Amino acid sequence: MSLVYYYNNLAKTATITASTENAQYPASNIKDDRRTKIYRSTSNSDNVVFDFGSAENVDAVCIAPNWQTGFGFTAITIEANTANTWGTPAFTQSFSFDSTYGTGITELSSTQSYRYWRLVITSSLGYCELANVFIGPKMDITTTGVNSGIRFKVDDLVETRQTEYGQVFIDDITQKKKIENVNYENMNKTEVANFEAFYDYARTVNPFWVRVKNLDSVINDADRYGGIYRFTRVPDIVLSLGGFYSTSFRLEEQK
Repeated sequence: MSLVYYYNNLAKTATITASTENAQYPASNIKDDRRTKIYRSTSNSDNVVFDFGSAENVDAVCIAPNWQTGFGFTAITIEANTANTWGTPAFTQSFSFDSTYGTGITELSSTQSYRYWRLVITSSLGYCELANVFIGPKMDITTTGVNSGIRFKVDDLVETRQTEYGQVFIDDITQKKKIENVNYENMNKTEVANFEAFYDYARTVNPFWVRVKNLDSVINDADRYGGIYRFTRVPDIVLSLGGFYSTSFRLEEQK
C-alpha cells in the first residue's frame, strides 16, 4: 500500500473556456479552492477547454464534487489535442468517479503531453457542474511505501443542541475525511527531493488529491479515503545516521 499524490495542478494556471456558462457560476470558479465555488453550465451537454499555453505532461485528471450537493454530472470524457480543434482529438479516455464517497481520480492510460485539454460533460440536471479540477502529473513514492500504522478517519461535523427538557436537535452538516499517522522511513535523496517539492508547493494552503494505492486489497472500496486534502502542518524531514530521511504528517479533507 502507498499514497499517490496529485498536486502540480496545471488547471490552476490554464486559460479556461466553457461552451456555455451561467453568469453567476463562471468557469473561472474552477480555480477557486472552495468546493462550493462552482462552475455551472446552462445545458445538459457541455465542454470545458483548458489551454496550458504549451504542451505539458499529464498523468491524471481529478475532480472533487461540491461537498454539499455532490458531483454535478453523470459522465465526463477526457480529451487532449495539439490544437483547439476537437473533431478527432489525439487522446480520449473516460473519467471514472465514485459518487458514494465523493472521489473522482482517473489516471490516464499513459503519460500524455498536449497543450489543450477538454472535459466533455453530460448531465440530467438541466446543467453541468464542476467544482475543483486537477489536470497534471502524479507523484508516487513507491520504494519505501507508507507505514502500516496509518490511520483513516471520518469525522462527523455535526452541531448538537439540547433544550431545557432534554430534547436533542442535531444539525447534520457533513463529514470530513482525515489521514493521520503517515510515516515514510528510509527515503533516499531523490524521494526526499520530490517530497520537498511537493510540500513547498502545497504548504498548508494549497489542496491536492490523494489516492490510496492497493488499499482495495484490504477494504471493499478504496475510494472511501481518496479525495482532496490539505496538510495540517508542513512536515519535518529527519536525517538518520544511515544517511536516509524520514517524515511524518497528517492530512485533512478540503471543504
